[in-house]
This record gives sequence, structure tokens and C-alpha cells, in this order.
Amino acid sequence: MRYAILSDIHGNQYALSQVLKQVDKLGITKLLLLGDYVGYYYGIAHILKALARYEVHIIKGNHEELLQRAMEEPDFLKAIDTKYGASHRLCISNLSHEQLEHLTGLPASLDLDLGGVKVLLCHGSPWDIDAYIYPDADEETKSRFDAYDFDYIFFGHTHYCTRFEMENMQVINPGSVGQSRQKGGVAYWGLLDTEKQQYEQMTTPYEVDELQKEIKMHNPELDYNQRILTR
Repeated sequence: MRYAILSDIHGNQYALSQVLKQVDKLGITKLLLLGDYVGYYYGIAHILKALARYEVHIIKGNHEELLQRAMEEPDFLKAIDTKYGASHRLCISNLSHEQLEHLTGLPASLDLDLGGVKVLLCHGSPWDIDAYIYPDADEETKSRFDAYDFDYIFFGHTHYCTRFEMENMQVINPGSVGQSRQKGGVAYWGLLDTEKQQYEQMTTPYEVDELQKEIKMHNPELDYNQRILTR
């Protein structure tokens, strides 16, 4: 069985749309989703509708935790609106109560048996949803994964593709679909074949023009949100 692994979509419906076209061409119907569907950009309603067509194993990211706090604390909503843009505010305004409950109620990790292949899904790390583990992580950080007994651990959060070959396990960040910090206009994701026990890094280009127009409409002051799309 083949699974597409997607992380850090961040409201970027344009990137996700192109990724799912490629997923469909490959005949893949199952997704492993690693969190951060909201934050930065604005297409969360489209994203939820698009993902509903697939069989998914899904966890939350730190931005779903931010969303939950923002729903409860108006001052906190103002703070993250200033930092990240209008994404969380538009979620609260435009999504149904059921959709908001779904996003904020997702588990922080999932332990899966995929046809005899043991897989852990997490966002930042197995021990901290908000941990940043970059490709140049030190040996002490990488050694913390030795406490876990899986064939694969998939994580996200940094928006950088990362792969650590442990003694009996692979620890992999497929990169970000919606806001790669490696190359703008490219969605990064992964493909896991459980029968062959093989992982393949995937990249999908997409056009950033429409998203940049939305940023100028909602958050013209947030230069970073635009610049990262053309890095």
C-alpha cells in the first residue's frame, strides 16, 4: 500500500491542489497528515473539503493548538493575527463549530500499524509538538529517537525536508506543502510504500500569484509571508 505524507499545508490551497492532482495520478487514496492545516494563509475551508475525499490518518500541529487558544482568548488571537496573519481569525469566523472542534480536537500523535510496518506520526517530535528538529540536528537530539520502537517516524514543523537513518528506523520530515523554507513555489511531501518499505521524497511546483494577491488583501504588512513564496 502507498501513502502520501503531507505536512504544514498552512492554508495554502493552491499548493495542496497541485499535490493532490499528483497524488490522484499516482492512484493513491490514503494520506498521512502531520498537522498545521491553518496559519499564515487563508484557504482552510477549501483544504478541509479537498482532504475529505481521502482516507486519512491525521494529527494536529502547533497551529491547531494556537487556534484553540485563540478561540478562548481574544487578546491571544490579536497577537497571533499580528505575527502570522489573518488565517486563525478567518478560521474562527468562517468555519463551522464542528469543523473547529475537529481541528482542535485532533490527537498530537498517532501510532499506526500499516500492513506490518510500524509508523509514528507526530508534528514537532514524539516528545514535544513544538520542537524544532532541523536537518543539522546534533547527535544528542537525534539519539532521543532511539527510545521509540518504529520502522518510521514522520514529523513536520520546520518546513525543511529531513531524513535521519537510525539503526533500525528512519526518521523523516517530508517538508512543507504550503510554505516550504527551501524553495518558493514548490510543495514538498513524501510517498511511503509499505510493501516495499521504501520512502520517496516528492516535490510539486505550483503558481504563487493568486496566493500573493490574497496576502496583499488580508496582510499587506507581512512581507515575510510573501517573500517566502519566491525564495
